[in-house]
Formats: sequence, C-alpha cells, structure tokens
Amino acid sequence: VGNDQEADRGHSNSVISERVLHEVYLQPFEACVRQAGAQAIMPGYNRLNGQYCAENRHLLQEVLRDTWQFQGLVVSDWWANRTTNKALEAGLNVEMPGIEPRYFGGYLLEQARDG
Repeated sequence: VGNDQEADRGHSNSVISERVLHEVYLQPFEACVRQAGAQAIMPGYNRLNGQYCAENRHLLQEVLRDTWQFQGLVVSDWWANRTTNKALEAGLNVEMPGIEPRYFGGYLLEQARDG
C-alpha cells in the first residue's frame, strides 16, 4: 500500500492519512478480498506512516483480518520481512524466500523457546 515508486522502495516511507488510505489506496485490496475472494496477500517493501508494511499490525490485523474478515495467507515479498516478532505479531504468515529465511524459519523456533 502506497508503494508508488521503484527507486529505494525498500526504504521509502509513504505518509498517507487514514481517510485517504481507506478512500483511495485500500479500495482495490478490499475488493480483491471481499468481492473476488483472494486467499493470499503480499505486503509491499515500503513503510506506511513509519512502519514497514510486512510488520504493520494496523494493515495486516486490524484492516485486513478484523475489518475485512480475511482468512487467507499473508506472505512477504522477497526479502521484505525485516523482523521476527513484529512481523509475526502483525500477522505475517510466510517469509519469502523460504529457502533463505532471514527472520522466520528456525528463528521462529528460537523465539518460541525464549518466550
């Protein structure tokens, strides 16, 4: 959401008000979930209002799952995940690429063991 540029997209920060976010940027995603029945969503590389999309609880949990009732899979873009706990708590299910996990994979087991 708000991933409107290619240059430095992994570090850009899209500052978008809640009203514009819901009235403009989220509408196509909402249609995919509610009308087309999408079963997988991929958050972008960018930050939205200071938080990386793959670890943005407001987007992934409050909007996607709670408001739109999405029950599918949330998978990161390749190397877009930047954390273990924040991304997992936000609602990220799968980190890509799975063959070279940077924050999930065995790290999830370590986090679970450490509490």
